[in-house]
Amino acid sequence: MMRILSTLILTLYTSICFSQNIKTIDTINLDEVAVKILREPNKKNLSVFSINSISTEEIQRYASQINLSEYLNLIPSIFIMNNNNFAQDERISIRGFGSRANFGVRGIKIFVDDIPETFVDGQSQIDNINFEIIDNIEVLRGVNSSLYGSSSGGVISIRTIEDFNDKLVKANLSLGSFNTSKFYFTYGVNKNDNKLILHLNQTKSDGYRDNSEFKNLNFNLKYIKNLKKGQLKIIANYLNSPYANDPGGLKLDEVNENRRSARDRNLQYDSGEKVEQFKIGIHLKQKLKENLALQNHIFLNKRFFEGKLPYSNGGIIDLTKNYWGYNLNIFRYGLLNHNFGLEFNNQRDLRKRNINNNGISGDLVMNQNENYKNFSIYYSNSFNLGKFTFNNSIRYDDNNIGFLDNLNKNQGDISLSTFSPASNINYEFNNSNELFINYSSGFETPTLNELSSTVGNSGFNGDLKTSKFNNHEIGFSNLKSNNKIKYRITYFYSISSNEISPYELENYPGQKFYRNAGKTVRKGLESEFKIGISKKLSFDYISSIGSYKFLDFTIGSNSLNNNRMPGIPNSTHYFNLDFKLNNKLNLLLNCKLTGDMYADNFNNSKIENYSIFNLKFLSQISLSKTKFDAFVSFNNIFNEKYFDNIRINAFGSRYYEPAPGFNIMFGVRKWKKTL
Repeated sequence: MMRILSTLILTLYTSICFSQNIKTIDTINLDEVAVKILREPNKKNLSVFSINSISTEEIQRYASQINLSEYLNLIPSIFIMNNNNFAQDERISIRGFGSRANFGVRGIKIFVDDIPETFVDGQSQIDNINFEIIDNIEVLRGVNSSLYGSSSGGVISIRTIEDFNDKLVKANLSLGSFNTSKFYFTYGVNKNDNKLILHLNQTKSDGYRDNSEFKNLNFNLKYIKNLKKGQLKIIANYLNSPYANDPGGLKLDEVNENRRSARDRNLQYDSGEKVEQFKIGIHLKQKLKENLALQNHIFLNKRFFEGKLPYSNGGIIDLTKNYWGYNLNIFRYGLLNHNFGLEFNNQRDLRKRNINNNGISGDLVMNQNENYKNFSIYYSNSFNLGKFTFNNSIRYDDNNIGFLDNLNKNQGDISLSTFSPASNINYEFNNSNELFINYSSGFETPTLNELSSTVGNSGFNGDLKTSKFNNHEIGFSNLKSNNKIKYRITYFYSISSNEISPYELENYPGQKFYRNAGKTVRKGLESEFKIGISKKLSFDYISSIGSYKFLDFTIGSNSLNNNRMPGIPNSTHYFNLDFKLNNKLNLLLNCKLTGDMYADNFNNSKIENYSIFNLKFLSQISLSKTKFDAFVSFNNIFNEKYFDNIRINAFGSRYYEPAPGFNIMFGVRKWKKTL
């Protein structure tokens, strides 16, 4: 393994050094658009997959740019909760996958400029993503581990701004309810085949609820060097979040008494977190021959986390994460397109837990080194046969997980190996209409946090198994047409085994533990309609209607067969009306209807459906020959009472995190981009 790793690192190093000795010319286009998310060399094959590509410039003109949900509402089967508790991060699910997360993101791979935001063990944190400089987002829905390894729900690939000539200047100041403020500044320069983009932002708020204050500072750097036959990118990021307080989950009677209150235990134990993170990534692409291209990237990430949880034994966490990885892709173009890839990833966690004495650190009860290693090799091909397009892929993953308990002098290892095949067929009736059929398999290993969640604060939960999935989908689309009405209809069916489910124990209130369910099934119908009514008026309708159930799951003597999986609504509908009143004034009206869901595996606590309406205005204003974009956003205009997050299977029925009622956000933006 070390020999393989050394060879790969040498390949990257040699490529970079060789490139520096070549006289630079204009960038060579390697058709990277399709490569971005599919790791495929043929852009035409995008239609084979359930992929949505979002250009974010218009969204950013209206958005407060505080959470990711503002960008992903126009994608079916994506459900996001926890937009207002920054101590827990947004909970993102795709087709019901990822809903188990009590913090961070599970089951979904996230990339920013090809560099993974997902840790090696499968957990993602998005607190260091700079939404203000997002240029494009691609979302691959559904199981596809044959391309990306341990993931069940799909892939979110984010691209930041880099297409400009000469200079880029972007600045914004936004203010809103709950003493929320956001400032950012972006500066870019393009000269002699070199681009440099710098970005700085700061966001802070008192939060809607008691004990929900947060603050973070983000810095981003991107350097691009155009080479004779390729391109070199260097990306760096720094996050400093000195505090993000956690108000906790409430009982329903507590919600009815005071929606803005915090849980008593969270106040008692000073619940919240502090985070600092450094990341650097190097991405190199080269055109070796007319029909041969190479891409490789290497990254290094270091994250410091300090958390206070609302319980005594092990309630104060000191966690240091170090993870790095290398990826190599070789593309060969022809009648049969090939993609060969190798990955090596390593994550090392130093996890310490202390007694939480009402917010003060006490005795050390856990001191554990944890390691997660991954080596994978994958191959995919694609070819056209008349009106048919075929894609096939297969991947082998070898995962090795180990721990060393420094307190109890105990250690152990877990080895998990998996093959993941996939096959996709597309039939093009004409230039406008297409039919696609997909099969894919996948897996999801437990994260280090889930494995280390043991009653005794020691070792790993050896009973926790890898989840496995099989996904089928069929769809029809006319998105390539020039019609005023564009649409895509997709039906999916996914069945899984050993899916990981969270729960709490009476003697450990607030602490999460994990176990496997037997079998689960997810099936649903996704609809996308884009209607160009006129040059000034457009309408979007996005819907997902699904069924998410346990097929084989027993807890003690209780059978949960045919119970609905918690934290997933049975339907979502999104309506978006964009009206250009004149050259200087835009109006955006949207509504999201969320169906009912359950908070617990036993389906005893039902969350009723709700509807949220938002109204936004954008106007261009001029001051002393300087033009600005100004926006005002009226959120939840009918003051709907709903829940921002549901803490799944929380003990004592403390499921509920209330969402804000009517609130306002406004801001001004200076934007200059020379193309």
